[in-house]
Amino acid sequence: MDYTSRVAWAADLEEVPILYPGSMGGIPVGAENNPNAPSGNDSVEIAVELAIDWIEQHPSRTFCLLGYSQGAIAASRVRAELLPGGRLERFAGNYFCGMMVANPSRAFGHTFFLGPVPDGEGISNFHVPREACTWDWCELVQPDDFYANVPLGDVGDVCRQGQNIVMDTTVSDPIGMMQKVIPHLIKMLDEAGVDLPPNPLGILNGVWAGLVSSLLPGVVPAQFGSETAAAVHAARLALTFFAAQPPTKPHITYEFVEVLPGRTYLQLGIDHVRDWSSRTPVRT
Repeated sequence: MDYTSRVAWAADLEEVPILYPGSMGGIPVGAENNPNAPSGNDSVEIAVELAIDWIEQHPSRTFCLLGYSQGAIAASRVRAELLPGGRLERFAGNYFCGMMVANPSRAFGHTFFLGPVPDGEGISNFHVPREACTWDWCELVQPDDFYANVPLGDVGDVCRQGQNIVMDTTVSDPIGMMQKVIPHLIKMLDEAGVDLPPNPLGILNGVWAGLVSSLLPGVVPAQFGSETAAAVHAARLALTFFAAQPPTKPHITYEFVEVLPGRTYLQLGIDHVRDWSSRTPVRT
């Protein structure tokens, strides 16, 4: 059961799954391997339209928005449409809360009520509008989750430039992700003048931690400017993330890691949805 289903079930809510492709182009996603599958961006667009259609077909129903990873991008887009001037403005009174896990569209400075705030933002070009970052909107983000918390400034810009690479594959297939991203990052480091091992691609056969360790001592030559330094920093962040054990560990362990004493991220998300749903009269 995925994070959003677990939250809905634990909070005693009816789940209305948005049956979008959840694909990343032709890269295998779980057991699926459809070379004609929609791209990540197209998949998000499909999810947004399906959610909007459901809300419009149920004009009196109260609802909350739950999302994880790619699904959180779509949920964030739907939240934005509920704001004044949005396509769903007339249904804003039906919305009572949102809970996002590992959201690439997380806005800088927002997590949850009195929660710790990481120093970055989501990797997506789209971020939750500031006026929607109220306490009803809960963002669960581990500080080292590369998708939900990249640095601001030049480093974050470089990460966003690589978003098309991320959106061509999927976190459901982290090995496929690494096989595509790691060579690109090594090329970036090589072009930046960082000292690389004699055969960096040869190291990729399972020794992810060793690869990262071998790259960290590299020094950017003085003649390269801040943009190159940012590219190297971004590459190192990505390498560390994808080389974790298990791969992409901060993105897939929200049910295990404590965010507050005695409460995991996932438990906190359940608490959030329970609290806000208890305040809201149900309309069907």
